[in-house]
Amino acid sequence: MLKNKKNYFVDVVIIRLSLIFLLVFYHSFAIYSRNWSSPFSFVPDISIYYWLSVCTHGFQLEAMTFISGLLLGYTIKRHPERLSFHGCVIKKIKRILLPCFIFSFIYFLIFNEKDMAWYESMYEIIIGCGHLWYLPMIFWCFVLLYYIEAYSSRSSIKLWLPISFLFCLLPLSGFLPLRIGYTTNFFIYFYIGYVLMKYNLIKSKKLKISYCFWGMLTYFFIGIILKEWVMRYEPASLIMHGVQILLMRLSFGRCFIYDSCILYCFEYCFSE
Repeated sequence: MLKNKKNYFVDVVIIRLSLIFLLVFYHSFAIYSRNWSSPFSFVPDISIYYWLSVCTHGFQLEAMTFISGLLLGYTIKRHPERLSFHGCVIKKIKRILLPCFIFSFIYFLIFNEKDMAWYESMYEIIIGCGHLWYLPMIFWCFVLLYYIEAYSSRSSIKLWLPISFLFCLLPLSGFLPLRIGYTTNFFIYFYIGYVLMKYNLIKSKKLKISYCFWGMLTYFFIGIILKEWVMRYEPASLIMHGVQILLMRLSFGRCFIYDSCILYCFEYCFSE
């Protein structure tokens, strides 16, 4: 990883800027792939806009979560004392949750059109309105990682990686409160980034070319084609509905093989 004189990770900065651009780009065309409801009564079928939306969907937030874990691993490696309740929980409440509450309140006042009880409104603000759901989710990633690191040894990585992978496949986002369900889907990316950086596992470059090649193939064939097939399929039974949910998890970027290939591709391309 490249660093400048101010100790910034140049590659991480480039990757973040690229991901932000892709997020804005995807949301600009989301209504044409029917991933967002249209504010208009009629949306024309424009093939190029449809494929631009489909091809840029599925890995940006996972990659951002991966980078957050990567940077935390770097921080803890250099300053082990920051792996504390104050550093991973109290500080993150101030830096993540408080801004989330403030902007969520503003978002709620501007965009909410539902007739809700006061306690329902408060809950919506607390868990992050609209796109702000990401902030409580990443906060719980810090909290969970703190408890894993504080109360387990390095050998527990072999246990927590498969557990995190299992949870990322389960459709828990709608069942667990306070965005904890979303955390179960994203924590594996955060944890992989943390482990790779803290334990210097990211320095190996033997699979650079193969990760780039297979990552792109996996992205297009699983992340696009399979996703499109699953979204158009109407399950006729409970079992098939369960299979559909699993396939959607795999195709929407919740699969370790698919997303880690993409992330490794980004990382290795900008490594020395």
